[in-house]
Amino acid sequence: GQGYTLFLTPTEAVRNLRQKQHQKPAIVRMKMIGANRNPEVAGEDEMRGKVNYFNGSDRANWTSQVPTYARVNYSEVYPGIDLAYYGKQKQLEYDFIVAPNRDPRKIRLGFSGVRGLSIDKTGALVLETAAGEIRQAPPVAYQEIDGRRQLVEAAYVLKKQREVSFKVGTYDPSET
Repeated sequence: GQGYTLFLTPTEAVRNLRQKQHQKPAIVRMKMIGANRNPEVAGEDEMRGKVNYFNGSDRANWTSQVPTYARVNYSEVYPGIDLAYYGKQKQLEYDFIVAPNRDPRKIRLGFSGVRGLSIDKTGALVLETAAGEIRQAPPVAYQEIDGRRQLVEAAYVLKKQREVSFKVGTYDPSET
């Protein structure tokens, strides 16, 4: 996305933010607290572009033609809960997919590299960083039942100083 680079690890998403060219970057980490430390990670929707890493002058340290993907899926980050990262309108989006009879309240996100964390009047999560604000849109939760998407009330909940979870309204726990 414009103004940031994203790195995905088994347990966190790391954003290197730079709003202005000569500005010192802000490194913001979003970690899944209490999550599986070694989930299965798989790219989906391979893109045309390839990436090359030429580290130093020793060709043994070079890697070329590394595939890129439009979506990265993590299986079982919490028991019965998968995670998918993808881009939407040049912004990072992520979805938690909660299997039937699993508890979405298990999901907890911890943030580091932020000066502050708040929820604005629209329900968006606001991360204050040295490079400016990151706004994550209010969460959208739904179930597809009988081929129809049924919205479920959802909101961010601030826990500890830099920790967030989700409040989820009434839903059918026997469905994804």
